Amino acid sequence: MILPQPRSLVPGTGTFAISDETPLVLPAEMGEPERRAAAAFVYWCEDAFGVSPKMRNSEEPAIVLEVRGDPATGGPAKDGYELSITPEEVRVTGNSASGLYYGIVTLTQIARSQPGPNLPALTIEDWPDFEYRGFYHDVTRGKVPTLETMKRIADYLAEHKANQMQLYVEHTFAFSFDPEIAQNPDGLTAEEIRELDRYCAERRIELVPSLQAFGHMAGVLSLPQYRHLADVELEGEWAELSWNQRMKGATIDVGNPEALALLERMLGEFLPLFSSKQVNVCADETYDLGMGKTAGMAEEMGKGRLYLRHISWLNEVCKSHGKRMMFWGDIVKKHEDLIREIPKDAILLNWGYSYKTDFESCALFEEAGLDFYVCPGTSGWNEILNRMDNADLNIRQYIAAGREYGAIGVLNTDWGDHGHYNLLAGSWHGAALGAALAWNGATDQETFDRFWSKRMFGVNDTAPADLLRGAAFDKDTYGSWRLFYQPFADYEKVEKITDEYAEGLKARSAESVEYFENLAANGRGDATDLAEYVHMSRMMGLCGEKIQLVRALHESGGTADAELSERLDAFADELESLYDEYEELWRARNKESELGDIRKKVNALVEEARGV
Repeated sequence: MILPQPRSLVPGTGTFAISDETPLVLPAEMGEPERRAAAAFVYWCEDAFGVSPKMRNSEEPAIVLEVRGDPATGGPAKDGYELSITPEEVRVTGNSASGLYYGIVTLTQIARSQPGPNLPALTIEDWPDFEYRGFYHDVTRGKVPTLETMKRIADYLAEHKANQMQLYVEHTFAFSFDPEIAQNPDGLTAEEIRELDRYCAERRIELVPSLQAFGHMAGVLSLPQYRHLADVELEGEWAELSWNQRMKGATIDVGNPEALALLERMLGEFLPLFSSKQVNVCADETYDLGMGKTAGMAEEMGKGRLYLRHISWLNEVCKSHGKRMMFWGDIVKKHEDLIREIPKDAILLNWGYSYKTDFESCALFEEAGLDFYVCPGTSGWNEILNRMDNADLNIRQYIAAGREYGAIGVLNTDWGDHGHYNLLAGSWHGAALGAALAWNGATDQETFDRFWSKRMFGVNDTAPADLLRGAAFDKDTYGSWRLFYQPFADYEKVEKITDEYAEGLKARSAESVEYFENLAANGRGDATDLAEYVHMSRMMGLCGEKIQLVRALHESGGTADAELSERLDAFADELESLYDEYEELWRARNKESELGDIRKKVNALVEEARGV
């Protein structure tokens, strides 16, 4: 099973037998990523089949790796390759070095799907739909992953032929000129960035820097030394702000030269750590622009033109560092008359995360002659378990619109709003789907789910994906984590969710728990991934119970009889147990970062349940 699906696969007759004597013929000049991929293929053959092809030149039946080397090949075609397997020979021909890399990845997948060292005869011609196929991971809103976790994400993306990765940073980097900006000792370090950049490059992944340089700067602008640089000054330290306050504040005062100097200093330290020639300055959701210190400027020139002035300034700063700027496109879509004035060397990131998103807005950027990416999402933020139904529809429709309107890339986003409760394994399906469809948009849901389930757990059906879909909120019910941590008295959050839906959620979650516990007992998949799937499924079952308890308390006027009290106590006991488990799962992949914020919400809910 090959994922992403190849453009063209024609079965042949017979098999090619790999043995210890099989030569693996390499190009005279071979890059480190391709050499590593070839070595990974050999290691797999040794581990799974007990045979080890030898890397050497030979005229004997061989596995031949080569690069066509056509200098005219560019765009998505440069990542293309041909793979031919006959009883006499295996030949992988890349349109470029990166094309050879992806051909070797496909060859390894074919080998991994065989019961023995005999590869089926076939011919593959393959290339991606998009030149840039990226994944965007939030490392700001609660969790700062360990270096090993970030490498694991890079490995996963490389397996699915993605070629860009970004980490969303507002403040969680240990700036040498002011370490306080990171808010705690667990910020990313320069050494980690350099090591991750090297690691990604070895896997044909471009690690693109992403640093917020306009809105969403509360982590920086809540510090006493920088508070005066906010358009609307924040009241309170970062640790004192609610998740909503952190999300919506604050926008930097673009009319203040001191604020611009701070941005230049931050970008000047951050950008040189990356080998990428691109940078994402974000600049989305500038809620406070024109509402405070820049009110006069906004009245004089218009809020849209004030926004564009700062974007143009950022563009020049990025170019001074040899980087091409990209930024989120939500604000400029509100000022369509100014879109044609956006610097033509900038890249727009057109985002939207619902299955009902205005995908046709891509036309605005196409008509203006701008390069742009389409940016769907994994639908995990604000959730206990990712809403896979919504993510599937959102990703499919956005990527289809990107092909229709000429997007140059896909950036599939994975946010962590409200403390980043959502666990990484919940996003594996959406991350793989985004990469697969960015390569070949013709892959249907059933085929993808079957291939993904086989790759992750070694099962030959769609059961894992089906059960995770069922255990999550559906595409029209949003925010299981936000609903879960709210007080029991907050009936409004559950008013439109029926008891029948909650009961079904509990039943489906229990089925999912049993299934993934079974996989774990039989060693079918990564142990940490399986533990996370079990935990998320259990928590979704408890979420169903929370919905029913809130409704029962509302209907009883806020008082609990003996039966309801017993259910509330049982809820508190189970939540305490699950939270202890959650802390272990958090620490397995992440630094301590802001785990304490989750703990406060859980403790408050436990106390309330026992106090009713």
